[in-house]
Amino acid sequence: MPVPQDEFDLDIALHTLSFATRQIATVMDLDRFTYIALETMLDFGRSHRALLIAIDDDRQHATVLGDYHDGHFEQPDLLFQMHGSEFEEHLAMKRGRELEHLAIPDYGDVPRDMEKDVCVLVPLLGQDSRVIGWIVLEVRKGNGVTFAEWQILPVISTIISVAYQNARHFRMATVDSLTRLFVRRYFDLRLREEIARIRRHGGSMALMMIDIDHFKHFNDTYGHQQGDIVLAELAKLIKTTIRQDVDIACRYGGEEFAIIMPNTDLDGAMVLAERVRKATERHEFPGQDEPLFVTLSGGVAALTDDDSLEPNELLEHADEMLYVSKKNGRNRITAWKE
Repeated sequence: MPVPQDEFDLDIALHTLSFATRQIATVMDLDRFTYIALETMLDFGRSHRALLIAIDDDRQHATVLGDYHDGHFEQPDLLFQMHGSEFEEHLAMKRGRELEHLAIPDYGDVPRDMEKDVCVLVPLLGQDSRVIGWIVLEVRKGNGVTFAEWQILPVISTIISVAYQNARHFRMATVDSLTRLFVRRYFDLRLREEIARIRRHGGSMALMMIDIDHFKHFNDTYGHQQGDIVLAELAKLIKTTIRQDVDIACRYGGEEFAIIMPNTDLDGAMVLAERVRKATERHEFPGQDEPLFVTLSGGVAALTDDDSLEPNELLEHADEMLYVSKKNGRNRITAWKE
């Protein structure tokens, strides 16, 4: 006997709700959260485009955090002014709404094809019931959100709202605002956790310490603002060079970075470290009329379950090799060996 359409729609909506609860609510990384939240809403709304827009603390601006369209995920990180925009009109909206058109300042229109598509605007509510952002869906006309899905939508949007706030607070506490890499406090915690894991379950791990060569002279020559541009650009380069969702990159302090490499022996760590060094050496850094270039020096140390090193000892060995690299001419990586 065929299942009635309403029951079928409700079953799909509940399945999406179950997925959202399991996946979204446990993600603490803001970038990963954005991806999963939009992927979930794409499936839920049978949409081909979904965006996440967050309101800044000043409530005067909003940021396009993510845009998932046609199988492609982007993070525009575009800041726009709320005043005078269509979004200002929707600040009091507590439930989802279907719109013919929505203009995002400096970014574009939703939907892109107004003859074929409509826009579904879903508010995200904070603890004080104020709107803290929106999910924007682009859906085909006549194939929008069903009655059953409208009933489930406030629950899914609540899950997304709570998870977003948790991920955002986690980022503020653990991520450096300039480089978007983890801070020293988080590095210390993860280093201890990785060493404890090896002692319980075996395996190996490595630690890389890297430092920008002659960075003080660079700042004296080009200014600290240009130095900040280089630090932020280098952090992006590091994140795209290391293994995604495996290696843990941190801003250790100033121009020094640390990368924890789980399940990695010394040889593997040296391969990765050289990859980072060479990518930096070739990279053209922006900010001046002519491209700027910098180099890195680094030190690498590793341990296995046979070692009895404490976190501070592993750190000291990697740091010692970093200074050996600088002493021997810079723009090189040196490995610690017993």
